Amino acid sequence: MLAIITLHAQIDGPFSGNAATTSPIPGSSNTWANPTGSLGSDGSYATTGTIAGLGAYTDYLVVTGFGFALPPGAIISGIVVDIERSDAFRRTADYSIRIVKNGVIGISEHSSSAGYRMNDSYQSYGSSGDLWGEAWTDVDINSSGFGIAIAAQRSVGGGGPTAGKVNDVQITVFYNFVVTPVRLISFTVNKKNQQAELKWTTADEINMAQYEIERSSNGTDFATTGIVKSDNQSSRYTYSFIDEHPVKGISYYRIKMQGIAPSDITYSRIIAIDFDNVAGIALYPNPLRRGENLFINNSSDQRLYIQFYTIAGQKISELTTNSAVIPAEKIHSPKGVILYRIFDRNQKLLTTGKLAIE
Repeated sequence: MLAIITLHAQIDGPFSGNAATTSPIPGSSNTWANPTGSLGSDGSYATTGTIAGLGAYTDYLVVTGFGFALPPGAIISGIVVDIERSDAFRRTADYSIRIVKNGVIGISEHSSSAGYRMNDSYQSYGSSGDLWGEAWTDVDINSSGFGIAIAAQRSVGGGGPTAGKVNDVQITVFYNFVVTPVRLISFTVNKKNQQAELKWTTADEINMAQYEIERSSNGTDFATTGIVKSDNQSSRYTYSFIDEHPVKGISYYRIKMQGIAPSDITYSRIIAIDFDNVAGIALYPNPLRRGENLFINNSSDQRLYIQFYTIAGQKISELTTNSAVIPAEKIHSPKGVILYRIFDRNQKLLTTGKLAIE
C-alpha cells in the first residue's frame, strides 16, 4: 500500500513584514504616510492623516517580505493576519483587507466591522482553516511578494479629525507536511504543428498508478483527455503526451498524478497555450473581472514586457513579468475593451491582442 505521512497543525510565524508601500484604489481620498512605519511594533507608524467625509477611504498600505521558509511540499491550510492599529479619535475602521500573493492583491475581502481602538491593539483576520480565496504552495508563502493590503475609511461622520495608524503587521501560516508518492520535477506544454506536446519529469515514484492529462477551455472545468501509465522509477524519468485535438483558442492543461490508493492524488500547476495566437502567448482570463488576477501563458518564465492601450491608442500602463502572474491592479483601466502588446526581453514584438474588462 502507498504510505502517506501527514504531520498536522504545523505553524510558522508570526512574522512581521520587512517591506511596505502603497497601492492606489480608484476614488480614494488619502494615501498612507510613512508606510514603513508598519514594519514592527516599535512606535513608528504608517498613518492615514485626516480622512474627510463619512465613508471616504485610503489607498492600500501593502506590507510584504515576511521571511517565511516553509519546507518544500508543505500543504497550506490557513493564514492568520494580525494588524496592530489605533485611532486616538476612534473615527477609523477597515475599508478593505486583502491578501497579497506574488505581489498581486487578491479578491477575497476580509475587512472587519470593528473600528480602530483609541490605543494600539491587534485585530485578527483569517483563521487556521482560511485560505483567503486562493490556492497556495510553499513557494507562494516563501515569496517576498506574499503579504497583506490594508485600506482604512472614516467610520464616524460629523467632522473632526481622524488619526488612523498602523504600528505592526504579523502573519502566521498553518500547514500540513505530506510525503507524496511522486515528486514532479518539471512540466511543460508546447506547440507541435497544431498539436499540444506535454512533457513532465518525475522522481521518487513509489506505487504510482498513472498520470491523467486534464484539459480545460476556461481554466476551471477540467476533463481527462489522455492517460499515461506510471513506470514507477526511483530516478528521474520523463513522460510525454500529444494532444492531437486541442480546443480552439486557449487550452489549459494540468497533470493529475494518481497513486494506487484512490485517495492518493496530486495535481501539477496549470499551463495555458493559445492555438489562435501565432506567438502562443496570450492574457487570461478574457474577459477580466475587476479585482481578479490576470495571467499570461508564459510556461518558460521568460521576461516579457506588456503595454496596455485604449482603443484610441493612448498608453494606459507598461508592465514587466517573468512568471505567469500579471499585476492587474496596475492596469488602471475602466470597464471596456483595451489593447495590449507583448514584447520579449529584446523588445521584439511577440503578439498583440484585446482584453475585455468587466
